[in-house]
Amino acid sequence: ERSFRGAITALQVRAETLASEFDVAGTANILWALGTLSGSLGTGWVPRKRTLKALSKRGVELSPHFKARDVSNSLWAVARLQLPCMAVLAERLETCLADVVASANAQELTMALWALATTRASREASASKAAPLPERIWQPWCQAAIKHVDEFNAQNVSNALWAMGKLRKGGSSRDKRLLAALEGRAVVLATTLTAQGLTNVCWGLAKAGATLARTSVAPLLSAVIAQAPKLSGQNASNLLWSLSILLAVLRGGDDGAPSEVNACKPSKMGRAAVASLLERLGELVETLSDCDIATTLLGAAKLPEGHRIDQAMLAQLCSRGAQVARGLHVSQAAWALWSLAKLGIDWETGPLPCLLAEQVFAKASDLSDQDVGVVAWALATCHIPQEAGRPMVKALWRAANALATQHAQEAA
Repeated sequence: ERSFRGAITALQVRAETLASEFDVAGTANILWALGTLSGSLGTGWVPRKRTLKALSKRGVELSPHFKARDVSNSLWAVARLQLPCMAVLAERLETCLADVVASANAQELTMALWALATTRASREASASKAAPLPERIWQPWCQAAIKHVDEFNAQNVSNALWAMGKLRKGGSSRDKRLLAALEGRAVVLATTLTAQGLTNVCWGLAKAGATLARTSVAPLLSAVIAQAPKLSGQNASNLLWSLSILLAVLRGGDDGAPSEVNACKPSKMGRAAVASLLERLGELVETLSDCDIATTLLGAAKLPEGHRIDQAMLAQLCSRGAQVARGLHVSQAAWALWSLAKLGIDWETGPLPCLLAEQVFAKASDLSDQDVGVVAWALATCHIPQEAGRPMVKALWRAANALATQHAQEAA
């Protein structure tokens, strides 16, 4: 491996020297190769900054001549590498995408959208504000995707739906048509989806606000049941959350209108799918991460009536949560506290409610409007002792006032 890495370094140095002579294909191919190597060589390996700067400069110069494949491969590489020195190239590639997307095939379309969503998600995670995807890019992408959706393979479908969920796309009538088309394609390919692919499909549909067609339920739930024994903790928790959303409202009838069919009468298959996920999570409970615990609790709390988590399993989750909860982001802690209250966990039941509350109030100024309301409801529901609750309510009040002032200033 050492000699291989040495060869890669030598090639990067040579690419840096020749960068100004590369044509479109050469520039895009080397960017793609470096993006691929960043995954195969592990998280400790980073390409040479000077090489990336030279390639990025050449990419910007050649970008008016990029075809769909060049744009998608380069965007994908930029998203994989996530390095500030490529920011100018990333902006230029996004501009180019709108011009070439009509000629893109299924693979190029989904690579590009995955890259756009990944880049924005990374910016949000680093607390820098990510600009929403411009309509001038999203509108032609949707048109092209609907045109090619029957050519999407399982990975294309899962990546597209994951990206739509990350980009919070799904509210317009056009978005809903695309979601329905991707859902239909996912159903056709359900038996070929990997565990990660199935998770991406269900998570993306739920996050984008899709309502499943009745005919989609059986194939997708069958896939969940089949995949459950080999799911990772992250996939199992995300699938549980996804099903808690998707099983609540289904799309039925010729008019496609949503109807609440599962609220009181969960299907046998729905119960089996949820049970299979809870069983898998029970097997993995001692290895679940802080995010896995928070997502599982939220999914369990949001499950429609008829799908209930076993109290012994809930106790295991709370015990594990108390071990790992300190790693949660303040918003995750707020929703985990809400989940416990929704599931009937009182303040005195164990240490987890107190641990979550401590985290929330240590960073109360970072709470959003919705988070403040969520925490207030949770505190009122979980029977917090007055002595402990009074300072927490004061902190919430200060956070709410700060948010109100901020919104007033923004409105002015």
